[in-house]
Amino acid sequence: MAQGVLDDITETTLGNCTAEEFARLKEVITDAVEDGLRAARHTMKQGREAAEEAMDEAVHAVKKYPLQTVAVTFGVALATGALLGWLACRRD
Repeated sequence: MAQGVLDDITETTLGNCTAEEFARLKEVITDAVEDGLRAARHTMKQGREAAEEAMDEAVHAVKKYPLQTVAVTFGVALATGALLGWLACRRD
């Protein structure tokens, strides 16, 4: 769709602008959009790799320290339950 709009702009002239100026403008805009897309893809790839690495490290830590993992999970669940219970009683 954007390519069609840019093609329409290049085929016409507005005011004092020539078709060559519009062709150059089209080229600049297209390059900027392509650069932005390339950067976005690169950032997404880096984020995905970082998330996978974090998951692998978490799995390794759970396997290395299973009792500590269970104890921490129990403590967080207990604290969350206590906080939610306190908030529920406070509303009454």
